[in-house]
Amino acid sequence: MEIHSLQQLEAKGDHRQIQAILGSARPAQNPQLWKYASAYYVRQGMAGKSLEYYSLYLKSTTAEIRDKEAVELAIECAHRLNRGALVREYFDALSTAERESLSERCLGQVAAAYVAAGKLYEAEQLVSYLRHRTGAPQLKDFDTLIAEEFGGRKGALDFINRTPEISPSSPANEQIGHAMTIALAHIATGNYRQAEKVLLLCKSRVAA
Repeated sequence: MEIHSLQQLEAKGDHRQIQAILGSARPAQNPQLWKYASAYYVRQGMAGKSLEYYSLYLKSTTAEIRDKEAVELAIECAHRLNRGALVREYFDALSTAERESLSERCLGQVAAAYVAAGKLYEAEQLVSYLRHRTGAPQLKDFDTLIAEEFGGRKGALDFINRTPEISPSSPANEQIGHAMTIALAHIATGNYRQAEKVLLLCKSRVAA
C-alpha cells in the first residue's frame, strides 16, 4: 500500500479502511509506512497507538534515513503520556549526531525523563550540552551544588529533618523558593518521589 493511497483515504475520512490496512501490515513493510502510521494516530488523538508504530519505525530504520521530525514527534507523545521509559528508549536508540540535532524543547523533555528515573548524570550531561549550545552560562554540577547548598548529602538529610513546612499563607515566591530547596534536598538523598510531591503541593497552593 502506497503512502499516497493512505493519504487519499484519510482525506476522504475513511479511517476504518486506513486502520484495517495498518493493522494488517507486517514488520517487513517499508519504514515510511510506520512513519505515516505514527503521525496518523497522533492526528487521530491516539498517542499511545502512535508510539507502537513509532517503535516499528525506529527498529526498521538507520540514522542515515531516520526523519528528525518523526523522532521529535514520538518523544513529544511519550513525554505527554508520562512514558519516561519510552522517551529514554527512543533517545538512547539514536546516534550522537541525531541526538545533537534535536530541538532544545525535545532535549529538555529527555532531560526531564532522566531526572524522573533518577539518572541525574545523564540529565546533567544533556542540560550542560543545551546550555553550551544556546550560549548560556554553565551550571554547577550536581555534587558541587549539593555541597555548596547543604554541605553534602548527609547535610541534605539533616536539612530535611530540621526544616519545618512553610506556611500556605506565605508569599508565592517564598513558597516556591522553599519548595525548590526542599525538593533539591530530597533529590540529593535519592528520594525522587518525595521531591515530586513537594513541588506538586507547592504548585497546587500557588495556583489556588
